Amino acid sequence: MEIEISDLRLLRAVAETGSLAGAARELGANQGNLSHRLQRIERATGLVLFRRHHHGVTPTAAGRLLLHEADALIPLVDQLLAVTARTPHPDPYTTSPTSYEG
Repeated sequence: MEIEISDLRLLRAVAETGSLAGAARELGANQGNLSHRLQRIERATGLVLFRRHHHGVTPTAAGRLLLHEADALIPLVDQLLAVTARTPHPDPYTTSPTSYEG
């Protein structure tokens, strides 16, 4: 099973907006593409993460559990990305990865 951070952001947007259309607006993405991605995530996990109904979607128990863990992980990844954006990177052609003390 492979889940990417962008998948977790997608799940969070769907849960927050209560619909794929709202998530698409929030993420600036195509609703059809998000629907396909959500289906791929559900296949990858083997779980139904959202119940679809005529008013939108609601997270299942499995979806709520995954979202709870995503809420812990997303800020950590954002912090990691912010730190690495501020850190000078060694020239990979002159410095070996093991010699970097960053």
